[in-house]
Amino acid sequence: MHDPLVQVWIVDDRPAFRRAAAAMVAASAGFVLAGVADSGEAALELTRGAEAGLVLMDIHMPGMGGIEATRRLRAAQPGMAVLLMSTYDTSDLPHEVSQCGAAGYVHKETLSPQLLRRIWSGLAPDLNTAGDGANPDGTGVLARIRLRQLIFALLIADGVLMGLTAAVAFARPTALDQLTRERLQVELLRLWREAGKTIVFVTHSVEEAVFLSTRVLVMSARPGRIIVDRDIALPNDDPTGVRELAVTATSEFQALKTELAKAIYEAHA
Repeated sequence: MHDPLVQVWIVDDRPAFRRAAAAMVAASAGFVLAGVADSGEAALELTRGAEAGLVLMDIHMPGMGGIEATRRLRAAQPGMAVLLMSTYDTSDLPHEVSQCGAAGYVHKETLSPQLLRRIWSGLAPDLNTAGDGANPDGTGVLARIRLRQLIFALLIADGVLMGLTAAVAFARPTALDQLTRERLQVELLRLWREAGKTIVFVTHSVEEAVFLSTRVLVMSARPGRIIVDRDIALPNDDPTGVRELAVTATSEFQALKTELAKAIYEAHA
C-alpha cells in the first residue's frame, strides 16, 4: 500500500517562479501540486478546508505578505506546514519570520526535490499526531513541533541554536517539564544526524552541553575567549550520533560535567 501523495501549494507573485516551482514539485516523488496563488489573500482562500499539506510561501508579495498569511493559515489549519521563501540571506530576514508559525525558511535558489523530501520527512510525524491526544494538554507535541520548526530553519542555513529552552520559546513561549526536555534533546540529536549539518549550540546548562555535543567550548568572562576545548566521548556512543538518556547516569558523564563546571566557575570567579 502506497503512502498518500503530499499536497503542495505554491504562493508567489511572480509567474515565472510559480512555473519553476511547479516543475520542481512535479519532479518530486511523493508530492503533488494542489494549486498556485499569487498573494497571501488568494492562498488563504485556495487552501481553505485543507487538513494537511505543505505551502511554499513567498515572504514579500503585494497586499498580504507571506508572514501574515502564514500566521493566519497556521492558526486556522495547524495541520498545514508552511515553508517561507525569498531571495534574501537569512541575516536580512524580518524577525517576524521566526514568530509566524512557519516550518522554516529557504532561499529560492536552494529549492529542490531532495530538500522538499527532507523537510517533509521531519515535519510529517508531529503534524500527523498533533491532535492524537497523547498529551492531555498537548504541551509535549506542540513543543516538539515548534522545536522542529526552528531546528529545520537553522539546519538549512547552518545557523546557531541558542539553547533548548530558548529555542522552543523562540518559536512560541512554552514551559518545559523535565520529561519533555529530555525527549526534545533526543529529538535534536536525531534531527542533527538526519540533516548532516554542524550545529553551534549555545547553552548555560553543563549537562545539556555534555549530552548534546561531540565537542564543548567553554568561554571566559568578558572579553570572551575560549579557555577549554573538550572533545566529548561517552560510553556506547554510536558513530551515527545516537545517544541514549541512560548515558547521563554513567561515571564518565558525571566526570565530564564536573570537569566543565569547574572550568566555568574558575573562569567566572
